[in-house]
Amino acid sequence: MAAEKVFPDENRIRLIDGSDISYDYLVIATGPDLAFDEIEGLGPDGFTQSICHVDHAEEAHKAFEEFCKNPAPIIVGAVQGASCYGPAYEFLFQLDTELRKRKIRDKVPMTFVTAEPYIGHLGLDGVGDTKGLLESEMREHHIKWMTSTKVKKVEKGKMTVEQIGDDGSSKGEVELPFGYSMMLPAFRGIPAVSGIEGLSNPRGFTIVDKHQQNPKFKNIFAVGVCVAIPPTGPTPVPCGVPKTGFMIESMVTATAKNIGQILRGQEPDHEGT
Repeated sequence: MAAEKVFPDENRIRLIDGSDISYDYLVIATGPDLAFDEIEGLGPDGFTQSICHVDHAEEAHKAFEEFCKNPAPIIVGAVQGASCYGPAYEFLFQLDTELRKRKIRDKVPMTFVTAEPYIGHLGLDGVGDTKGLLESEMREHHIKWMTSTKVKKVEKGKMTVEQIGDDGSSKGEVELPFGYSMMLPAFRGIPAVSGIEGLSNPRGFTIVDKHQQNPKFKNIFAVGVCVAIPPTGPTPVPCGVPKTGFMIESMVTATAKNIGQILRGQEPDHEGT
């Protein structure tokens, strides 16, 4: 049963059916709310595809099959505020491979549009030589790219974007035509835990310390994508930090061990990495 609202001062959760449940300890592991609505025309209810849910991916596949009957430009990427860039790159190269298998790649100009300040930033200011490796692969596969780019709005067959300079100034808006597009949205915390002073930040992500414990409500812990993590540094266009599977596994391990310590009357000392 999904939660409608958390009341941390009362140690209870209001469920969507109107009933309440109480808790001694709460572990928030909700994942994100997908913020398609922050950009006009973005997402499955608009004019771009998504791979964030299984049902989204299934619809993206159907749309791709239709697209292949009438090839046109493709746009793939991640919008301002996104924090999950890896899947966008993966999907980009998967599309490239499939188009080549179908022998229609030459009919499909491909552009990667991203909020990242450079290709391979990934929200982490790069990992090893990701910049050089990904740029090289994209050149080899004849894929163009636009970095430090905001998506302003999406219409049927047309995406309006704005490139931002290193000093924060606008380089102007450009309209990009497309026949198929998949853009990863920004994430935010789910409504049930958003807007609670001391529990969530302005984006609705849950605030925790190095022990995965909320500083204000000591019996609340959080793990995964719903956790508030500051960006690695300033960027011309907002870029979030991804939460990797390894990172989340360490968060979960630390949380379980820390709750065990508290129950035994000890201070928590396990840290997620």
